[in-house]
Amino acid sequence: MKFSWDRYRGASAKLLKDKVKEVQITGPAQVRFVLREPWPDFITFYGTTASGAGWIVPKKYVEKVGDDGFKAAPIGAGPSKVVSFKPGVELVLEAWDGYWRKAPSVGAFSTAPSARRARLPPSRSTRRSGTLSPIGSVPTEKQPRGFNIDPAGKFIVVSGEKSDMLAVYAIEAETGALKAVGRYPTGKGANWVEIVAF
Repeated sequence: MKFSWDRYRGASAKLLKDKVKEVQITGPAQVRFVLREPWPDFITFYGTTASGAGWIVPKKYVEKVGDDGFKAAPIGAGPSKVVSFKPGVELVLEAWDGYWRKAPSVGAFSTAPSARRARLPPSRSTRRSGTLSPIGSVPTEKQPRGFNIDPAGKFIVVSGEKSDMLAVYAIEAETGALKAVGRYPTGKGANWVEIVAF
């Protein structure tokens, strides 16, 4: 965690560095944040996607491949792995068989949000063929920016930068087709979607 904290350079970096006096490593899986003064919003800035500061990156891998290598081929601990990523253009995910829970039933998923159109153009592949093929276009929130697939691979949640709603779609296991489940209020300008298990 301290490695990820030290390398954070996002939009909230100055605020966080000004408010946090030090980060102490207190054990192999534990750190302590020492604040300069009481700050009730710390957990909002660090523990949510509000700033992205709490995203933990694998230290050994980042040190091995460098920042550019990590951006080109990121790794994490979720149910899908990144096949390719072109910011603002396209994200292609593939099921990761090593996921500690059940791996997603859809072999691969691709989306290319558009700033001009409020649509998601998903693609799919089966685990057998590995061939990625478009399966249509689904209307969604205006200027879609953030989305996430739940750990079971059954739902995708989409936020739009110019929308105050979140859209949820069920992912059909065999085909990868998306079916609208509902829309939910979020607030203005949501850019990230994080799914948290309780």
